[in-house]
Amino acid sequence: MIGSGRSFPMCFFQCLVCVARLRGISFWVLVPSNTVLFSKFVCRQVMDKRSWFRRKRGVIALVGLISAASLHGQEIPVDSELPTCVDPNLRLEVVVADPDIVTPIGLAIDSDDSLYVIESHTHLRAADYTGPDSDRIKVLRRSADNSKYKISTFADGLDAAMNLAFSPRGDLFVVCAREVVSFPKVNGRLDPSAREVVLRLETQERYAHNCLLGITFDRHGKMYVSRGNTGGRAYSVVGTDGTLVSGYGDGGSVLVCDEGGGNVEEFATGFWNPFDLKFDTFGRLLLVDNDPDARGPNRLVHVVPHGDYGYKSLYGGGGNHPFQGWDGSLPGTLPYVSGVGEAPSGLIDARRSSFSKRYRDALLCTIWNENSIERIDVAPKEGRLQGINRRQWITGGKNFRPVALAADSRGDLFFTDWVLVDYPNHGRGKIWRVSSKPSTKGRMLPIAEFDEYASDPFSQQTSLGIEQRLKMPSAFVRHEAVIELAGTGTAAGDLLVHSDPMVRLGALLAAERASQLGVADLEKLLADDDLTVRRAALHMVAKRLDPRLRPLLDLAISSGQVDAPLFAAWYAAVQNLQPAFARAVKNRSQDRSKDIKPKTDTHALLSVVEDSAKPGNVRAMAIEYLKPQIESVAERLLDIAVKFDDNELVEGDEGRWLATFLRSMQSATLTPAVQRRALRLAERLETLPTADGSVKIAAVEFIAEHGSPDWERLVQIAKTGRLVDGELESRGKRQRALVAYAVARVLRRQSKISLAVYDIVKKQSSLSDESADGSAYESAVGEQLKLALLETSAAQQWLAEISPQQNAKWIELADSKTGDPDRGRLVFNSPQLGCARCHSVSGRGGLLGPDLRHVAASKSVRQIAEAIVNPSADFPPQYQAWTVADLDGNVYRGIQMDHKANGAIEMLSEKGETVRVEGQDVDTYHASPNSLMPEGLHRQLTPTEFLDMLAYLATMQ
Repeated sequence: MIGSGRSFPMCFFQCLVCVARLRGISFWVLVPSNTVLFSKFVCRQVMDKRSWFRRKRGVIALVGLISAASLHGQEIPVDSELPTCVDPNLRLEVVVADPDIVTPIGLAIDSDDSLYVIESHTHLRAADYTGPDSDRIKVLRRSADNSKYKISTFADGLDAAMNLAFSPRGDLFVVCAREVVSFPKVNGRLDPSAREVVLRLETQERYAHNCLLGITFDRHGKMYVSRGNTGGRAYSVVGTDGTLVSGYGDGGSVLVCDEGGGNVEEFATGFWNPFDLKFDTFGRLLLVDNDPDARGPNRLVHVVPHGDYGYKSLYGGGGNHPFQGWDGSLPGTLPYVSGVGEAPSGLIDARRSSFSKRYRDALLCTIWNENSIERIDVAPKEGRLQGINRRQWITGGKNFRPVALAADSRGDLFFTDWVLVDYPNHGRGKIWRVSSKPSTKGRMLPIAEFDEYASDPFSQQTSLGIEQRLKMPSAFVRHEAVIELAGTGTAAGDLLVHSDPMVRLGALLAAERASQLGVADLEKLLADDDLTVRRAALHMVAKRLDPRLRPLLDLAISSGQVDAPLFAAWYAAVQNLQPAFARAVKNRSQDRSKDIKPKTDTHALLSVVEDSAKPGNVRAMAIEYLKPQIESVAERLLDIAVKFDDNELVEGDEGRWLATFLRSMQSATLTPAVQRRALRLAERLETLPTADGSVKIAAVEFIAEHGSPDWERLVQIAKTGRLVDGELESRGKRQRALVAYAVARVLRRQSKISLAVYDIVKKQSSLSDESADGSAYESAVGEQLKLALLETSAAQQWLAEISPQQNAKWIELADSKTGDPDRGRLVFNSPQLGCARCHSVSGRGGLLGPDLRHVAASKSVRQIAEAIVNPSADFPPQYQAWTVADLDGNVYRGIQMDHKANGAIEMLSEKGETVRVEGQDVDTYHASPNSLMPEGLHRQLTPTEFLDMLAYLATMQ
């Protein structure tokens, strides 16, 4: 490496550099006191990026241009590929780089400010890799005058090493994928020959990033180790005293034990792959967790004893199973502090630095896959720690891959840099330092790792009793009360029948934790008035994997309100109690638990549809789950449909499931016989004076798609809302108007209309607000008929004439006018926009966009309008769009990009399909600044349609 301790009279110098590396020699690396080296360094390697390391000996030449600036103030031209910090009061510089450090991962700093760094050589190493056979720990020690570091190898012989930590006694610990190794102090100095394995992970999982990952200590000497989900395989973590924690099908976890590896216990569970964990200066254990394949975001988590954070590998890698949680919405699980970027790898409390006091509430997190380090400011909110401001702090080009973070006693921050996107060892690497400039005012005094914890302003400690705490809005306060209640020995008692559902839920969770929840208790709880209590009870029954309990499950959907999450939990519980599935899980019949798949229980779903005692919306949800099999069950469903006579259809709410059934067959490939039967059903439903207009709308749409509609009659329906003679008085004005509007939309979708229909449409397309019943539906129907009449280009021109020209004016519409939610539902579900292909409003549907079932609970109508008009201005981190290009020129866009072994990339494409590009085929990939939601969708709508859809989404509380 190159450095300079002398002061140069000139502001810049240029030179050719030859860097030599001879195996086994320790190098002195100069840290210039008067220059900023390497942070503005441009170097072009003349050899292939891996070829240098494949040489067994010799001199490796690098030719580059080095620019250095003295402190006399000359600016250095910035290379766009080099990382930069947004804070002008901080200095960013390279301490050491390859070939003196290659593929660095973990980092820890001792009390003498020596840097201990894991140099990886076993990370998916290629067959022709000629580097060392094992991972090493290198140490960088400062010279007496602090102007340079001496680099040496402290220890080697490690495999799949991940992270490092010092204990309060000063012993060094390294966590490897399948073991934790300690290097104790002997006679006051660390002795690499005294190494000892203090924890072992026993598992068949070979992928290192699914195994042991992170390590830290509290100030009392307790060791905390994070474990990945082991790919769904069985595992045991064994301590030095034989204590162990084992599992199969659960999520990743945090383990706690003595410094010597004894008394191993599970501290918290429900993670995916938590790569790093640290205590902050308040004594809170924080962790960064990578997200499942189809659910995000990556998250920053406050870890508390006995906490469950939701993920279970038994239910697959997607993360969307009804018994998997991620954001605290699953009963009994805890929420995260903040979302973070893709592939979070390192974490530190900024109070350990000497940066400005503006950082006192900040956490810093390395984001490997987004070439950045994020800053997350945290604050108390609703009784828990929450991220209030997240932004990029240091950003770099594609060859900037920050991993681990640590601070020295001066408050300087150091981090390792993997450099290349390549997962296999590649011979590149850097270590960076971030320090305050001398001119920085109002700097913090750095807090050392094992200093006494500061008073926690976010503490959830309370003097309230258990019952009162179970009613509180904070999930962490309630969790604390549940754990205390479970430990009393009388967890259930009268609280299971308490008048407050929050108390009943807490008592249920405590009784289950204490193994005191009996079958009689479950029977009552499954019939509880509260949806959340019933949902939690279904989960408790499902976890028992006891098919004998199957008859109890139907209690949850037999009375009271049933929403989509509850029905999803019911069906998931039904599948859990299938004898074959339950037996396979108990016997661990598959190497990976997630490979145990329950069968589709068509019988259970059809039984729900057939049960006349079930509400129509419940039977409609059963149809939703039958959609993948709709072609095979259509005839059976038609058999069920004909069992109801006309009076039942009029007086009941059968229309809900029948409408869902007809819509599910819209795009299905039906046999001619089934299609004829379905058309007869649709024609029958169209002529019935049912109170529910949705069934008539579905019938008209089905006939238009599969039959030969009477277009002239449909135009008349659009004009009057009449479906049968004499119906005008028996049906409400609003229902008639809604049907008229829906039929007009059907007409609009037809690409070819006969001349006769054309003339009728033309005559009927000038409807006024004063005609018919005088409702606003008349003008809305008129708009649709006019669009049906016009050719495409003319329709677009007319839309432009009646629509605001500027996006801001569209948003202002939301402030000045309101629409109709019933019409808005038709707009939202129309194939014209395709909203339902990406979004769900009922817990089922597309995964490419956020679930909108509660969107209005957190956003105003104006904010919803802004999200539609400017979809890329702000979107949740889990819906970050990515673009991947392969070497054949194919370009894929999608979300939830996931890096696999050997550089392969998988993601959920914008077509809703899983796309995989093998590592050798990847050309480029990058995060897109634009949302997958197309720009300009609102311009396909009339202002009336726009306001209607906003009104519909505003009902999603």
